[in-house]
Amino acid sequence: MSHPATVLIVGAGPTGLSMALNLKRYQIPFRIIDAQMKPVPTSNALAVQSRTLEVWDDMGLIQEALRRGVKINELKMYDHDKNIVSIDLNTLDSAYPFVLGLAQHETEKMFLDALSQENITVEMPVELIDFSEQQENIRVQLRHADGREETIYVDWLIAADSGHSFVRKKLNLAFKGRELPQHFVLADFILEKNIAAHKAMLFLSQSLLALFHYAENEVRLIADVSMDPELKSAKTLTDEQIFRLIKERCPFPLTIQKILWTSGFWIHERLISQYAHNRIFFAGDAAHLHSPVGGLGMNTGIQDAYNLAWKLALVIRGRAKKSLLSTYNSERHTVGKKLLRGTGILTTIMTLHNVFWRRLRNFLYSWIFKYKNNQKRMAMTISQLTITYEKSLLTHNGGMRMPYVGVLHQQLFEQVRGTQFCLLLFSGKNNSLTEIQKLKNQIEQKYVDVIKCVLITTKNTLIENWKGRSVYDNNGRIHQYYRMHKSGFCLLRPDKYIGFIGKLSEADALLDYLNEFLKD
Repeated sequence: MSHPATVLIVGAGPTGLSMALNLKRYQIPFRIIDAQMKPVPTSNALAVQSRTLEVWDDMGLIQEALRRGVKINELKMYDHDKNIVSIDLNTLDSAYPFVLGLAQHETEKMFLDALSQENITVEMPVELIDFSEQQENIRVQLRHADGREETIYVDWLIAADSGHSFVRKKLNLAFKGRELPQHFVLADFILEKNIAAHKAMLFLSQSLLALFHYAENEVRLIADVSMDPELKSAKTLTDEQIFRLIKERCPFPLTIQKILWTSGFWIHERLISQYAHNRIFFAGDAAHLHSPVGGLGMNTGIQDAYNLAWKLALVIRGRAKKSLLSTYNSERHTVGKKLLRGTGILTTIMTLHNVFWRRLRNFLYSWIFKYKNNQKRMAMTISQLTITYEKSLLTHNGGMRMPYVGVLHQQLFEQVRGTQFCLLLFSGKNNSLTEIQKLKNQIEQKYVDVIKCVLITTKNTLIENWKGRSVYDNNGRIHQYYRMHKSGFCLLRPDKYIGFIGKLSEADALLDYLNEFLKD
């Protein structure tokens, strides 16, 4: 198969497939290849966090994802049979206040089906065997399943080719980090007698053991077995070994109908030195590897793609300056660095082996998390809703994701959903739209296909005189969440992060800001 492509995506896991779907949204021609057949046959990554669900909503995938997965809205931690921590995910400031249990093969099937509906084929097994960077493009050599070799030229290459990335190794980019000492085992099984599907349970009286659903009757077990003489180097487990682990660490009776899959693994904690190299970008495991504690790996890769796609698309379409692409590395490398540090610390805390330190941890957890504010803070962090780009060159008095505004959120999101920037224009207490209309006209004159404008007003009479998108903010809740006491604006990037927020009097500064990275 050969056809023109501007972008080559190497790797058809969740990150590469997400990149493909996002590029399709922007009508950017691409090819996507993988040396292995997809979807993966095993469950692998299972937890889809709230922030990723928001991304999938924007991409039009959310209903299919919810149909395939199971909602987990409570996290419980136990010391023996005593519940020491209960974190209610329903308190999350999101339209999706839960973790979605969804096997990776189901996630990949969902992506593949969506691409198929767009008549896009993932080429597999097709292997990248060599590439060389030219001044204006990249020369790529591919090997097909029948041994046939193909040479193509692309403008951009996305390396989503796993932690063993061929692209990263060929460019000799540093992938520094460490090997964590903990050895984990996992098992997927079908329960005959079900535990509550909406709860994730962690048992901390001995070494860590976690149980949570990823389908109606299918459960994932993860356990630290570093101090278990029989299992500390195990690569697979027998049924008897699984039964023993559960009996020793879980105080509640479980009846297992069938064990589906077991595996053992050590944790590699590594971060690439740079997410971009000329015309090549790295995303997902090719850029970062870390502990699975928290269930953030796949989510981070999907969000890497979501961050990069709109920037690359605008540059390819000639609507943004090439310098915009540098913000992919500065924004996502920072996220990756914090991710490694956070998951590493959490892994150490959750896998304490010394009896004294375990008891102290459990006591402190029970005390700290009896306060609802601390529960919510932990939930917001794990769900990745607190990720910000406050120090980005693209940020002017913003950087946080689009706020969740409760019952009005869906109405607002319907207006901002899509691939464009969205300029929210707040009327405040003003009865005149003159200055707001002036700014709207200036924006649409220069960036009509890049930025859409939405009026947010507490006055129905203003909507009657407004030509364009609008949201009636009946009780002023949206104004409150965006801290708009007077007339102002908020520029949402295509990835639904705030780029610029200011008063209406700062309209000229907004236009200067846009001119820094967009083209007329």
